[in-house]
Amino acid sequence: MEQLTATYVGVWPLTISHDPALDELGLPNGAAIFGLFDESYTKYAAPEKITDLTAAASLAELRQGAYCAVHASSGFGYIIAMTDNPENLTVEMLAIPSSIKAVKCYKQTLPATRFIGKKYGDEDRVNGYFSSKWSEWHENNWFSAIENAPNFRSDYFEDSDAYIGLMRFKDDEPFQYWIGMFCSADTAVPDGFSSIDLPQEHIGVCWLYGPEADIYGQDDLVLKSLKDAGLEIKPDADGAWWFFERYACPRMTAPDADANVILDHCYFINE
Repeated sequence: MEQLTATYVGVWPLTISHDPALDELGLPNGAAIFGLFDESYTKYAAPEKITDLTAAASLAELRQGAYCAVHASSGFGYIIAMTDNPENLTVEMLAIPSSIKAVKCYKQTLPATRFIGKKYGDEDRVNGYFSSKWSEWHENNWFSAIENAPNFRSDYFEDSDAYIGLMRFKDDEPFQYWIGMFCSADTAVPDGFSSIDLPQEHIGVCWLYGPEADIYGQDDLVLKSLKDAGLEIKPDADGAWWFFERYACPRMTAPDADANVILDHCYFINE
């Protein structure tokens, strides 16, 4: 069978947009069955949805026509297993690392805000991630540009001084990834930056605790924890889903004695 090097081609956040076909395999939402795509996005196998191939490097090469189980997330995914027979895929393949725990879930009310930052898309990923863009932000002191903007307030609401990775997903529309900060509604937008004005909103916040390398891409655990807490996520008026990772100090930036940190996973929710 021909060998193909997997190429990252896009994102399908399965934890939000459920595929009924998964029910036939008995896999939980957050798994996917998919084929392979080449650099020109030519489909080689049966699935109807483009799915993330970010973690393919860990498998080196994927076989044309093979099926994979993927633990999908808000922006990337992890390939768990590969097989020529989808019936071999099991729920156990999708187990969440035991090192990760949801230690707190709560509702937070955000006042009317202006998100100031820069917008990116799938074309800006390097090996499937936006890490290079975060490095660019720090190298250019772009957060300082926001913090020094007229009317910026670091104490506008709890954790408003945190840096944010804001995401937007809607079927058949380009995925958006923003880096920036939530600011007071009257904060001036610095030259070279873009903004989104938001009314007062409610968010569901889930703190994931564990090694930094493992706390990303755990949307199944986050969404289950929010649901168990009675918090219901919602799309916006256009049917798009917005969610973000909040890098709050010091719980995210200062590891504890066990080298663990806390990352805030946040979804907009019904009141």
